[in-house]
Amino acid sequence: MTANRLRTSSRPDKRFARLTLCGVLALLALSGCTRGDDLPVSPRTVVPGRSLLALAAQTPTVPSVSFEPPSASLCGAAPPPEPVVQWDATASSPTGVILAYMVPGSPWRRWQRASSKGRASTGAWVRPGTTFAVIDSRKNKVLAQAAYGWAACTGPASR
Repeated sequence: MTANRLRTSSRPDKRFARLTLCGVLALLALSGCTRGDDLPVSPRTVVPGRSLLALAAQTPTVPSVSFEPPSASLCGAAPPPEPVVQWDATASSPTGVILAYMVPGSPWRRWQRASSKGRASTGAWVRPGTTFAVIDSRKNKVLAQAAYGWAACTGPASR
């Protein structure tokens, strides 16, 4: 009879211990939960109500170099236009770039040191086939390059 009393008296202690343990685990599990509006939002996190264009504007650009006009026509008596070189390497080289050029049949030549994004007039020396490169000024690595193009002759002068 004494043994039964000890067993029955120990059962409430086990229940209390189990309930206490479950309660502590539940509090620990819930302590990490938040509503979510106080969490920091990464610029790349999609937030309801924000346009995809705004997110795309934050996407780093790929280094590029282009021309305006994109090509020259050597048809007719008028001299070809002097192209304007445009470049953007802000995502890859924020400290600045070196612009270089190569005329077909000759080695690369340094043209100018510039900011990571910009545009510059070239001059009458640029002809179709001249290649421009944007080079990282710290790593001496070519980030982008493009050749000034040829435009097809159209109209009565091409016949």
